[in-house]
Amino acid sequence: MLVQNILKSKLADRFNFRLLNISHNNPALLRRLLLMICFVTRFLVTLLQSPDIGMIHIHTSAGRAFWDKSLFIMFGKLLGKKVLLHIHGGRLATFWNEAGTFKKSIIRKILNVCDAVIVLSAGGKTFVKQEIGSSTRVVTLPNAVESLSGQATVSGEQITFLYVGHLKPEKGLIDLLNAFIMCCNSTSRPIRLKIMGSGDTEANEKIIKEAYSESGLAGISFVGVLTGTDKWREFFSSDVFVLPSHSEDMPMTILEAMACGLPVIATTVGSIPEVIENGVNGYLVKPCDISALAEKILQMAENPPLRKAFSIANRHKVLECFSFSNYENRLEGIYCNILHK
Repeated sequence: MLVQNILKSKLADRFNFRLLNISHNNPALLRRLLLMICFVTRFLVTLLQSPDIGMIHIHTSAGRAFWDKSLFIMFGKLLGKKVLLHIHGGRLATFWNEAGTFKKSIIRKILNVCDAVIVLSAGGKTFVKQEIGSSTRVVTLPNAVESLSGQATVSGEQITFLYVGHLKPEKGLIDLLNAFIMCCNSTSRPIRLKIMGSGDTEANEKIIKEAYSESGLAGISFVGVLTGTDKWREFFSSDVFVLPSHSEDMPMTILEAMACGLPVIATTVGSIPEVIENGVNGYLVKPCDISALAEKILQMAENPPLRKAFSIANRHKVLECFSFSNYENRLEGIYCNILHK
């Protein structure tokens, strides 16, 4: 979503973007190798045929994606291009801490080869500079969302919670299920949960759906992967957004929920505490703390004025801190700084 917004932004009028999408979801080693050979070949042909390309903006997460993207970083630098690495996702610290001494030295060297690295939060910048010890320029650029017309409305009797993201245990969906079980007989209003998304793997999706099915809990619906007006209809018809992840960086889904005026319940992971201020525009709980999660679900369900206050605060905060117009201006400055240095 963010990359598509950049490609459609005013930046496209100033810079001649060329997109190479190398995303895939194939864990088979041989298939991955063949795909990477194809992607690298396309990448090299594009650069050789287009000497006017001055910079490569590479988006990556940690883990396997980082190693895949490192090939493009190295080939880009060998061909004399400036490289901007944009790190997304919440697994950088885990990726680094689980790496051995040799892998850590390679990670550091790859970062240092880049002309600049974008991270999503102040904490991410501190980690890259102090924990990893990278000497490259690190820029903090929080995610942003386009302003949306419409407003989520405070419901009457039934309170609807919305989750958007991958269907996998790491997202805290089993915690959310157990929290809802704790709440089901404790609310004066009926509560329901809509789950939007699919599994990052078939196995993970099966785990989640079977757990919810076996619980026998009423009021749960899986709406699948939605886009466009179908997606926003689910946001605007909900009362509270909930994301109980075990790890994140700066989730776009939280910003999208805020832009729709939804109160948020989330966990204290990644840069979420830089976006959600506990008790001001949502609630924060520790990851895996099912009792605390259930408590906040009940408080949201039972307190319409609180939901309204959080809703207003979130709309204001998105406009003030996470608007896409500000994001465009800052990214343009980063591009110009790299291209002209």
